[in-house]
Amino acid sequence: MSTQIDNSADFPAGSGQLSLRQSLMLFTQVVGQSSSQSFLDRLRIADPVVRVFALAELCEPERPFPDQVLVMAEQYALQSSHMRQMLTLRISNSMRSDLIDSVVAVERRECAEDSKLPEQLMLAQRNCDFAAQLSCHEKLFMQTGNPRHITEAAKIARNEMAWPSPWEPALRALFTATGDIEQELITVLEMLVRCDARDEFEALAREIDMSKLYPNAQVFSIAQLCFWQKDYRMCSHVLKSTNFLAVNEDHWAIAPNLAARCAEELGDFRQAAVWYDKQNKAQASEAFPPARFIERVNELASLEITELPTDPRTNYFIMTGFTRSGTTLLENVLAAHPLIATCEERSSLVGTVAIAYETTLDPTASNSLNIRAEIHRKLYYQNLDRFANNPNAKVVIDKTPIISGNIKYLEKLFPNKRYIFSIRNPYDVVLSNWKQIYRQNLAMTAFNNIHDACVLYDHVMRSWFDVFPGETDRVYYVRYDELVTDFRRVVEGALLFLGVQWTDELVNFAQHSAARNVKTPSYAKVRQGLKIGVQSSWQNFDFLFDEKCRALLDPWSKRFGYAA
Repeated sequence: MSTQIDNSADFPAGSGQLSLRQSLMLFTQVVGQSSSQSFLDRLRIADPVVRVFALAELCEPERPFPDQVLVMAEQYALQSSHMRQMLTLRISNSMRSDLIDSVVAVERRECAEDSKLPEQLMLAQRNCDFAAQLSCHEKLFMQTGNPRHITEAAKIARNEMAWPSPWEPALRALFTATGDIEQELITVLEMLVRCDARDEFEALAREIDMSKLYPNAQVFSIAQLCFWQKDYRMCSHVLKSTNFLAVNEDHWAIAPNLAARCAEELGDFRQAAVWYDKQNKAQASEAFPPARFIERVNELASLEITELPTDPRTNYFIMTGFTRSGTTLLENVLAAHPLIATCEERSSLVGTVAIAYETTLDPTASNSLNIRAEIHRKLYYQNLDRFANNPNAKVVIDKTPIISGNIKYLEKLFPNKRYIFSIRNPYDVVLSNWKQIYRQNLAMTAFNNIHDACVLYDHVMRSWFDVFPGETDRVYYVRYDELVTDFRRVVEGALLFLGVQWTDELVNFAQHSAARNVKTPSYAKVRQGLKIGVQSSWQNFDFLFDEKCRALLDPWSKRFGYAA
């Protein structure tokens, strides 16, 4: 953002181009000086958290302190303990003892309410009340001036809240960033792409383009806009002609991912594969060796746990299958039902394993593995209940696709558990996972290599069908293709399995999903409803699957009725 400082208006000394953060520090003087305000200028004027941050910076002792700043500081001192502290420091050596007394009186009146904020935040965290957490962090910033609360609020909103809730917290974090501003900008841009927030993306892109200070963010925003406009050749040209890919392809997965999607849209599937491979190398982490997930699954399966007490929670189901098999579509459909609570990929099982099996027990206790298994089951349900936030729900569903790999351990923990299991063409499943940008963990790291992905798929399926080799009343199988093409029949079958009745609200699942946080890459397509049809593209990338891959996938293709 280019801002010329008008020294005739009692602005702090300096001139030339400013960073976004430096511009923010001066926005209190800029307000009212220009008849044409940009999008971000309007946000700054309206947002009290950003104003307090900027005013506190301007109240630092070494900065000039014009009357305009004093008037604004007095106004926001009514809302912020941090602002009151900064204001008191600035006027303590003046003759305005009456003003100091007024500030102290406000602090005395407000401090009792402020003291409750840490407790309120802890309660909100325990209850997974993300809106309350966001509010508490914003209030704690106003109280303490610690920008960590702005960063935490942005992270909570980005990871847990539906659009447009993440927008303003993300911009606040951007404006108060003290580190790499360009990286903060790119984080916000990536969030906007994930949420398909095109108007906001374009508004921020204009600001970035005007600043000329953030070349990576500028090129990425221009290229992404071209992609949304379906000008794939121009998108590819922008990425390559600016040297953007050469600079970023080794460490920033979204750069080669965008190039790969352009090539795919243009029908150059071999070039797309080259870029997807670069994407996966960029996101791979040595901290997660691909073989470790299967090793961990086998370790849990081998635990010698004897029969546990009966599990009374018969209305708790697990929705699984394999990642990218259509579970997100079905989960969003069922989440629209007023009597169903769905918990989407909360790691309630895997995330509590270490706690259960590392808990200190009485050394004289017998059957320690059984005791730990009971602890694990209790922790699993406790964590699940934190996220099942529908008080009217008669059914709770844990939707975790990759949990199916743990089926042999699950049978020991929940011997009567019932499952909804999604099936899709194995080749499409593996390919789709290979093409995704994933936050790396023990399971997701396998998808960085097409053969590792096939190995994982085969292992999960063999584990599952070892436990359930034939028809069973404990599993409702859903074929992705049939869910899309024969929606009513498949969903009614799922509802019968769950023990609830059909409601017409399920037909509007796409609108319902728009009010939910984007948890998986499938959300953009889910929000288009059934009109998008069955998605299958593996034949375009048939050359990726060598004989070793085919030996792993073909038996499952045959079993599920797909042409190899």
